[in-house]
Amino acid sequence: MKETVYLYFITGFLGSGKTTFLKEILNMLPKEKVGLIVNEFGQINVDGQIITTDSGYEVVEINNGQVFCGCVSGNFVDSICEYLTLPIRHLIVETSGMANPHNIQDILANVENRASEDYEYKGMICIVDPTKAMMLVESLNAVRSQISKSEFLVINKADLVTKEELEEVQGMVAELNPTAPVLVTSFGKIDEEMFLSFLKGEVSRLNAQVQNIEQSILRPLNYLLAGKEPVPYEKLVEFSKRAAKLSYRYKGYANTDRGVMLVSGLDTGVNYTPSDYKIEGFDLVLISSEGDIKDEIEALWQAYVGTALQISEKGKEYWD
Repeated sequence: MKETVYLYFITGFLGSGKTTFLKEILNMLPKEKVGLIVNEFGQINVDGQIITTDSGYEVVEINNGQVFCGCVSGNFVDSICEYLTLPIRHLIVETSGMANPHNIQDILANVENRASEDYEYKGMICIVDPTKAMMLVESLNAVRSQISKSEFLVINKADLVTKEELEEVQGMVAELNPTAPVLVTSFGKIDEEMFLSFLKGEVSRLNAQVQNIEQSILRPLNYLLAGKEPVPYEKLVEFSKRAAKLSYRYKGYANTDRGVMLVSGLDTGVNYTPSDYKIEGFDLVLISSEGDIKDEIEALWQAYVGTALQISEKGKEYWD
């Protein structure tokens, strides 16, 4: 007889440590069969490829949107229902950092109506970055919704904040979600017994009262920077360290004179990792923290790189 599949989500804003936390969970399940659905915000996949390469698990990639967004929710439900027919015990969904789970109940209802196999929805785990959480909850509807609608909250990167800052974040998440247990950790570490306790629990508060989330909060713009020509590495570095300071998240691939690089950055810095990803030029996604910065990005590119650049504004279609 086929085992019941445990379905759960990992959410959290860009750079909070979702993928690190996911890998921590996978290490706890060496003998279990696991299905992964990875949703990368933007038009190119980054995290999905990383997980496929490092772990060997099968990944369904849902790009150009978020799993909770109407533009891909149908595809998302199809992916879940198909996975439920496979001989797996766990189905884990790592959502986009920009995902707003305001309609998660509708999606789960669609799965319930269409699924032909038994499953148990165990809930959503939200990874919170305390270095930015207080600012983000004031400016981004998605972050407030991620926290308020989750069944388990993980405050990651506790080593990067003071005791007073951590207490402020703990107070904030308790206000937004007073019933969810909260784990304070660093490097995505979680006690195995605590994770197993989460799996054994039941979803009891999805229909409970949640914080009233304003729908009029400013939504950041998402830019795709693309080109067909390779980029000199040193010039890319000079551009990237300036562009990243204007972003919530800066990520993608670039073919340079040192080979293809995975570029991943926040406003605090940018990392460059050699990659086997196949690309002739570059595809970079930048999520603005400063509003409309298209002209500024173009000016920075011409000043520090100078090659042909195509820049398109995307993102609004991924939100509602």
